[in-house]
Amino acid sequence: MGRKLPMSASPAIAFGSVFLLLFVFYVIYETTSWSGDPSTQQKLNKVNFAGDSKYVSPPGTGRSAMLTLRGDGSHSMRYITGGTAGSKKPTFILIHGASSKQNAEYWEPNFQLLSSFGQFYALDCFGHGSSTGSPSSEKDVVAIKELIAEQDINDDIVFVARSAGGAKLMKVLEDEEIAAKVDRLILIAPAIAHTTVPAAAKGKKVLLFWAEKDPVISERNADLVASSFNEVTRYTFQGIESHVPEMLA
Repeated sequence: MGRKLPMSASPAIAFGSVFLLLFVFYVIYETTSWSGDPSTQQKLNKVNFAGDSKYVSPPGTGRSAMLTLRGDGSHSMRYITGGTAGSKKPTFILIHGASSKQNAEYWEPNFQLLSSFGQFYALDCFGHGSSTGSPSSEKDVVAIKELIAEQDINDDIVFVARSAGGAKLMKVLEDEEIAAKVDRLILIAPAIAHTTVPAAAKGKKVLLFWAEKDPVISERNADLVASSFNEVTRYTFQGIESHVPEMLA
């Protein structure tokens, strides 16, 4: 079974500024979403969600900074960070998709909420926002690794990746030292295949979101993605034809 999220609004108005991620973080940190029978490989449940405003947080503010790649002073990744680090507090690293319209500000409606949980880093992947150069998945992967090292992020990392960001994340997690620091993954219609999930990532707790009628990456891929990890909770948006299911009216 899969959790079905029925949408009452028509597809034309179903995508507003209320991000599903606010609900995601509620599920993770305010419920026992991950508890249950440890022998169950995938937990695919059904719930109703109508975008209750109590989960909606107004845009917060973050500090913008640049990370210049070591050994390559001509390429810099811009990121927005906010919140405070601390023992037992999660560090969110947010990786957007390939659309030219996406950058660090894509996640802005979540900044205030993220800050209340811990610290966050929202990235401008290369070729997006204020980062320099052309799009480069290879440089994005290097920059994410260098960011973790530069900021001395040692544990409780929560990666949030959508679409092509998921493919980059899998390359990052090939580094077993970084993978060991990860608490869980939130994947939104990720562009990954069973063969691209590194062994170090398979044991991570995963929250997986997909639109039932995704025109870019078919929701049928969700079964393959889910089977790549040991513990998955999956949500499907019913009747929605979009590759950005994390936005609700």
